[in-house]
Amino acid sequence: MRKLLLLLLISARAYAQPRPQIQLSHTTENLRGVSAVSRQIAWASGTHGTYLRTIDGGRTWTPAQVPDASALDFRAVVAFSADEAFLMSSGPGNQSRIYHTSDAGQHWELQFTEANPKAFFDSMVFWDSKHGVVLGDPIPDESGALRFELLLTDDGQTWHRIPPSQLPPAIEGEGAFAASNTCIAILRPIASTVDTAETKVSPNSIETTVSSNSDETSISPNGDVIPNRREAAVRNLLSAGATDVFPLPPPELPSTSGHSRPTQTPGSTWKSGASAPRERRENEGASAPEGKTPDPNLWFATGGRAARVFHSSDRGQTWQVFDTPILHGPDSAGIFSIAFRDAFHGVIAGGDYKHPDQDGPNLAFTDDGGKTWTLSPIHPQAYFSAAAYDRNVEQAAARQEYDERSAESSGKKIRVKPAPPQRVFLVGHNFVFDFRPPSNPRRISGKKKLGLAFNAASPFPEGGALVVGPKGTIALIP
Repeated sequence: MRKLLLLLLISARAYAQPRPQIQLSHTTENLRGVSAVSRQIAWASGTHGTYLRTIDGGRTWTPAQVPDASALDFRAVVAFSADEAFLMSSGPGNQSRIYHTSDAGQHWELQFTEANPKAFFDSMVFWDSKHGVVLGDPIPDESGALRFELLLTDDGQTWHRIPPSQLPPAIEGEGAFAASNTCIAILRPIASTVDTAETKVSPNSIETTVSSNSDETSISPNGDVIPNRREAAVRNLLSAGATDVFPLPPPELPSTSGHSRPTQTPGSTWKSGASAPRERRENEGASAPEGKTPDPNLWFATGGRAARVFHSSDRGQTWQVFDTPILHGPDSAGIFSIAFRDAFHGVIAGGDYKHPDQDGPNLAFTDDGGKTWTLSPIHPQAYFSAAAYDRNVEQAAARQEYDERSAESSGKKIRVKPAPPQRVFLVGHNFVFDFRPPSNPRRISGKKKLGLAFNAASPFPEGGALVVGPKGTIALIP
């Protein structure tokens, strides 16, 4: 009988609904910005000019307010250390701004204020502390055509617009959502060096060492014949998920023939007068660490009258636009979040925030860089404000994939249990899905009496995620 009771107790615990680890934020503001630098250091941001910081793993959060910014809603924060962070506020016209601090918030520099009264910032992301991009809702250009607004910085200090003529026109009633700072996606750099004689994948970086003077023909892990070992090493990095390896161009996206997908309108390609991807200028990216260049890919997702994905492979010089099967139509529905774990595999999530419990189609995945999207079979679905990949799981998957391809290229068989291919955090209005396809997602939510709600998530480099929401909610998902 004791054994039976013990088994029942273990089973009950195993199937009990997991709970988020709630952290005391010392604020009641609505939080939509979050940036996890590490398990110890993180920033958050929200209404009334509020930002928060922890340097002890969330045991202590310190809220503060940017001077003269009490009327601003900071929908985005991107942090690089305990001292350095960028804030983006969302609102019509001059309520959309960009701030920067390098001394933990003791001083804030106002870097950019939007002058167009019809403009509205939606999202801000950075490749590194010098290279970032901000997305804004469509505004009329000189001809009256609606086009999304994109700002770039190459030095972390000054911002310039991508000329509207280089952007595809938006559809009337189409826009982006400033719900979770995730309607734009990039590939963050993976540290890499090319200097000596061997290629390896480590947990936090991909490093290459090759003989630069060898012309020996070799076979890469993906089976390509490579004329010399330097190119072989670079191809190995690309196969493993590295995105900042030059001078080789990025690989062609794989064909999707043979895959079952929902019917979609073919994507359109938009090219400005200078239709060819621009060549990198000599001094471009000079402020980035030597040997590193930001990956050129940009994606952003839309909603309202259309639910589309815009993709540029050259930092905004040329664009392709693809329809998706995500729910859209009302101004409250569409794609709210987009994320990519490498140049091929990504996720879009959304729905209708006015009807958060309404079933989808609200979730889809791509394996061809965003050209086509396959609806997720999970059911029922709900409104998702944010989607984020677990960074540690993806690094493990990249290592596993590299080991397997290396073994295949040398005729060996590797007897290692495959790492989970992906883990995605999907943020609902009062829960978080911990989704590890093909398994069904685990629903993580707080006790009903707490009335927790969530807006956004930021994955930790070490794995897991930090989520934030209304009334100062901050919680950790291990």
